Amino acid sequence: LTTNICIVTQTLWVCSTAQTRIPLKKGFRWGWMMLDNGITVEELQKLDKTMGSSAEVRNTSTFERLTNFMDAQYYGEIEIGTPKKTLLSGKSRTYAKNGTQFYDRGGLSGFLSNDIIIIGDLVVTNQLFGEAVKQPGIPYPVISVQGAPPLFDTAMQQKKLPQNMLPQNIFSFYLNRDPAGQVGGEQILGGVYSKYFKGEFHYVNVTSKAYWEIKADGISFGKQLSLCKGGCQAIVDTGTSLIVGPIQEIHPLSSFILGGKQFNLTGHDYVVKETLSGISVCLSGFMGMDIPPPAGPLGILGDVFIGPYYFNDGSIPRF
Repeated sequence: LTTNICIVTQTLWVCSTAQTRIPLKKGFRWGWMMLDNGITVEELQKLDKTMGSSAEVRNTSTFERLTNFMDAQYYGEIEIGTPKKTLLSGKSRTYAKNGTQFYDRGGLSGFLSNDIIIIGDLVVTNQLFGEAVKQPGIPYPVISVQGAPPLFDTAMQQKKLPQNMLPQNIFSFYLNRDPAGQVGGEQILGGVYSKYFKGEFHYVNVTSKAYWEIKADGISFGKQLSLCKGGCQAIVDTGTSLIVGPIQEIHPLSSFILGGKQFNLTGHDYVVKETLSGISVCLSGFMGMDIPPPAGPLGILGDVFIGPYYFNDGSIPRF
């Protein structure tokens, strides 16, 4: 699939064979979303027993064919340690226990460790990481756990090593919004992939080096509804499935104005259609949530918004 436009964080980069490509697997925290749409716990339990994935999985060092599930959550697989594994700390010769415990307001908890991280062909040594139930994502260091440098920052510091010849200090995301597709999407370290987009790059300045926070100039639904008058702050977040906004304002929106440019969504983009017990269920891609100060008020442009577009980030604070 190709997308309609490319949203980036810095100047246009030429694709290089030295880029590291990380295929993304689709998953979905579908329980809470269906409960919000009137599905009972009993129906969810029945669905959990009957639903699965039969798509083929092929693993290679740089590209993997991965399974999809219900078009709402994406993740890629990495390897840790020597010899490389998904993570068995007791089996790794390069594992170093840090032991510092952490807890984040987002529900992240666990302890810190050090080891080699392998992502495709990219090898990052002495990386501090959290052994936790939930992943921290790729924020700026100011909000990372215990101030630990994010993985991509460490990788770029080591990019002159023979195994880490990344061409540019950027990473990019493609999210496949087809729930039946074998490939859920792809994360590319060191550049962009022209197959996944068409059109021109558009730049939006990052307003706060914490989350990927930008200013939205306006939000509208045709000519009938106009919100975010005078501008408002929004986070671009691959870890959020929906588009989130203040409860009083979250309606079926279709146009977002970022950096003076209009980005349109269609009903196909923000309505998730699933079949439950032979009955088609349409789930809204919008969710109301009030984020209080000092972080808020904020909107979150999750996968429903990111899916039709192509996103990459670089050292210059632009999106």
